[in-house]
Amino acid sequence: LMHFADELQCQRDFQSLMLYLQRLPTQRWGNDDVQMVLAEAFRLKFLFFYAPKHLDYRKKDTA
Repeated sequence: LMHFADELQCQRDFQSLMLYLQRLPTQRWGNDDVQMVLAEAFRLKFLFFYAPKHLDYRKKDTA
């Protein structure tokens, strides 16, 4: 999504945004582009794998 951030922010409404996300312009991507996306996904997977509570947004009861 970061790769398409500028285009995503230009979408007028939710429906346009969803239509754009369903047909991302990746037709001209080469091996380097795919490798970069996979490397970033792998990095994020292991970054958050060891910190699952970091993504838990629910409030904890302190009483």
